[in-house]
Amino acid sequence: MTDQPDWTTPIRAVHVRHGTQTACGGIAVVLADVEPHPAYAFTARFEGRPPGPADLRQECVDGFTDGIRTELVRLCGGQPPPVRVVLRRILVHDVDSSAAINRAAGRLAAAEVLRRAIDGRRAP
Repeated sequence: MTDQPDWTTPIRAVHVRHGTQTACGGIAVVLADVEPHPAYAFTARFEGRPPGPADLRQECVDGFTDGIRTELVRLCGGQPPPVRVVLRRILVHDVDSSAAINRAAGRLAAAEVLRRAIDGRRAP
């Protein structure tokens, strides 16, 4: 085991569930992969179209995008790692979804990605 993250091997199935449905704060459920890439990048490659209105879906994706990038930059000493984050699934609910809860989910996903980049590629 090393304290330095290994960004040369894909990290699959980073699953985050944050919040509670029908609570005031909302809920976010996301599934993402992280792949080696020359520079930090983000893409959404959904398996089917997520439910919910398109504008809310984009708001949730934008929140997750901001959360994971911001936290990876913070955790990695001010520079994003050379990876591409591929968002595979995101929960979009008319009442319980928001950019804020998805931003928080992105921060949690970043912490999990770094943990797995240091400790190995296994899902918890």
